[in-house]
Amino acid sequence: MSAALELLCAAVAVVGLFLASTVFFDVVHLVLHRMLGSRSSVLRAIASPHDVHHRWIDRELRVNWEMQTANVWCHLLLEYVTQLAFTAVLALALPGGIVFGVAALQTLVFLMLLRDRGLDVNHRPQPIVEVARPMFFCPPAYHAQHHAHPDAFFSSYVKALDATVGTALDLRPQRVALVGGRSAFGRALRERLCAVGARDVIDLDTADDRRAGDVDVLVLCRPVPDLALEVEAYLRRAGRHQLPPEVWALVPEADVAVARHYYGDRRLLFRPLLVPDRADDAALARAARLSFFFILRGAHLPRTAWWGFPRWRFLSSKPARPGGVPKVRSRADVVLAA
Repeated sequence: MSAALELLCAAVAVVGLFLASTVFFDVVHLVLHRMLGSRSSVLRAIASPHDVHHRWIDRELRVNWEMQTANVWCHLLLEYVTQLAFTAVLALALPGGIVFGVAALQTLVFLMLLRDRGLDVNHRPQPIVEVARPMFFCPPAYHAQHHAHPDAFFSSYVKALDATVGTALDLRPQRVALVGGRSAFGRALRERLCAVGARDVIDLDTADDRRAGDVDVLVLCRPVPDLALEVEAYLRRAGRHQLPPEVWALVPEADVAVARHYYGDRRLLFRPLLVPDRADDAALARAARLSFFFILRGAHLPRTAWWGFPRWRFLSSKPARPGGVPKVRSRADVVLAA
């Protein structure tokens, strides 16, 4: 093996192991949150330093500046030490050069965060949170969701943990509205929503209902005559929320082009639920259960069937922006200008 190839392999190993160390911290992060909710005062005391981080940036995503120094000691330093502990274990089995490289990369990232006193790109005031686009890595909008919903969105750099344990969404504090909730799909989905403790599940005849203004997630449980009409009505009611509104929509073949547009629309998180036009009630119920499983794991295009799922056909289809619907660069541009 040439020296250049060895160097390349070592660099890939260092980056990969650095990301693995962040996933290790994500596991510790999740355990700390579970400990904070424990009945044991000892466990709560052990986890209490992490609570400082969530009091520094609260659920409304406000920065409480008086806690900035405490956050450096209680979060930044402990995160760095946790990742170094992971690297120390690697030293038992891996070459010293690779272990040193991982530790050096961890130290560099820590020093950069320390330079900003914790105000990195993930930890800044966000009056309007953008939509976290579908990707394996965690953009700032994704981490903002963790501060708004501390019992979910635990992943920091890559979404491996949330995708594995189903913590890429927390429905317990959220209000969900079902349009077509009496359908087979709607009934099966309601069971899942109640099982995870969604705060409120209501039925609407249409998204153009004044109650939709208080809804965090709108689910179109049956094909609607005009998908754009329903989505735009919901955005008029709920589009100015600090966090992005969500629409999950059952999408038959005829609406794929419009759904493809909303899949990339920056005003909302749109999750298309692709089902055959002639799916029977049993297939719809299975689709509801399966799609919900993947939504909890962060899927923007959740599977609705194990076989024959038309993912690539959907992604390769040409979007059709409905008439009168603006093309926007960010949610903030729309909400703050309104």
